[in-house]
Amino acid sequence: MVMKSLASAFMKLAEHGVVHADVKPNNLIFKDTVDGFFTAKIIDFDVCFLEDHQLYLDEIMGDTVYYAPETILRINEEEVDITSKADVFALGILFHQIVCGTLPGINDPNSHSVAEAVLNDVPLQLENTPYRDLIANMLLFDVEKRLSSKEVFQRLKRMGSAKNALPPVKGVSMPSTDNEGDGPRWHPLTDFDN
Repeated sequence: MVMKSLASAFMKLAEHGVVHADVKPNNLIFKDTVDGFFTAKIIDFDVCFLEDHQLYLDEIMGDTVYYAPETILRINEEEVDITSKADVFALGILFHQIVCGTLPGINDPNSHSVAEAVLNDVPLQLENTPYRDLIANMLLFDVEKRLSSKEVFQRLKRMGSAKNALPPVKGVSMPSTDNEGDGPRWHPLTDFDN
């Protein structure tokens, strides 16, 4: 449910040509609804931009853990565009964290992030879950082959609800009410203790 809600939210941004450019757990909050679903809310649009108005080098910020390969190339002054598929790359890293409780594995001392490993052509170590192929296709170097947020959402819909397809992950819980017990409230993604 959480991943489908995130994919839907980023699909809406991409439909309008918006790149968030700072996807990370602290910038995502959820509201549990009365019928047991989640609504995702994306926050912190300080560094977002439109795909047809690329950032200048000194404007690129965000958490390097979630950078896409093209972001690193752009920082290194290569002529590449950063599109909404950079957000999909970051979501792929985040989805691995949601499902497995860890970042994708990197077995290379010269790669300090998932994006660097992909740039260095180092195979990522992805946990064997029902979402492995989806995540792998979100973490591709080739932007043309990398899934769009719409394709991610469609694949998640075909897989069924994450609630049913996702094996239990120890320590993951979602509070259903606020402290006074008077209904749903917004929760940061970090409330999902992995």
